[in-house]
Amino acid sequence: MHRKQAAVAVLLTALLLVGQTAVAGQQVTLRWRFEPGQTLIYRMSTGNETEMPNGMGVAVVEQIMTQRWEVIEISADGAATVQQSVDRVQMNMKSPMGNVQADSASDTVATDPMARMVTAMAGTGYTIVFDAAGQVQEVRGLDEMRQRLLEATGQSGPMGQQAMTQMLDQIASEEGVKSMMQQGFGAFPQQPVAPGDSWDASFDMAVPMVGSLSYSNTMTFTRVEERDGARLAIIEIGGTIEIVPDASPDNPAAGMFELGDATVAGTMEWDIDRGVLHNTTQRSSMTMLIAAGGQDMSMLVVTDMVMELVEGG
Repeated sequence: MHRKQAAVAVLLTALLLVGQTAVAGQQVTLRWRFEPGQTLIYRMSTGNETEMPNGMGVAVVEQIMTQRWEVIEISADGAATVQQSVDRVQMNMKSPMGNVQADSASDTVATDPMARMVTAMAGTGYTIVFDAAGQVQEVRGLDEMRQRLLEATGQSGPMGQQAMTQMLDQIASEEGVKSMMQQGFGAFPQQPVAPGDSWDASFDMAVPMVGSLSYSNTMTFTRVEERDGARLAIIEIGGTIEIVPDASPDNPAAGMFELGDATVAGTMEWDIDRGVLHNTTQRSSMTMLIAAGGQDMSMLVVTDMVMELVEGG
């Protein structure tokens, strides 16, 4: 009797190991599975903590943006046209220079220029066209957003408008939006992947007056987890950041900034069968070196970002 029980236990263990090996070694195709008329709602939460140079204190900025994705059409080659609109934006900033709070859903009219700009984003939108692998092909309809942000800041005079326009040329441009999308999920390989496979997910992100930050990330598919009836591909994210300085003659901060240690780490969970991003969590940490007024200073900037599906899919 004991031998039979032992044999059954060994058989069950073997079957369990075979099942786990099959799940761990299976290939999956990572693709968006958009459908015309589909609506997805994502929430992006970011927290930025900056240790100011020379013991000036710590600045903390927390922001939550709720964004609605509406699939307009799918072309013959599989490219999806998606209207993305901002439903709500919340911000809380605490720094030695003062505190600022903003909520686009509040009836209180914001007076701080930064708060006005944040709340003005609610209700704006643009159109993105990208293929099933997540590669952004085109961004359209940014003019209204740019105009609303310009009006919200209340900048007066040619210098104020010029500075704001230059900033929007970097962050509210086609390339700026592409970078934001790549930071959220990146593009997938064309071929199926198996646990242990990696691919590049590099992109550049413009930073006003500084130049741009060049992210060299690697995505590694590690395993499949079954959770609440969904098959989730678990993808680890790791990489480094380099600075591409803005050396233009009209930039007053040209040559002031360099980067010390700068890394990215995170995890993405992708719903394989539904073909949607379930969530992604990333942390970037970088030491910014500043040369100004004959002094060399440094400040540590740590940014946490979470993007999660809250409705749809």
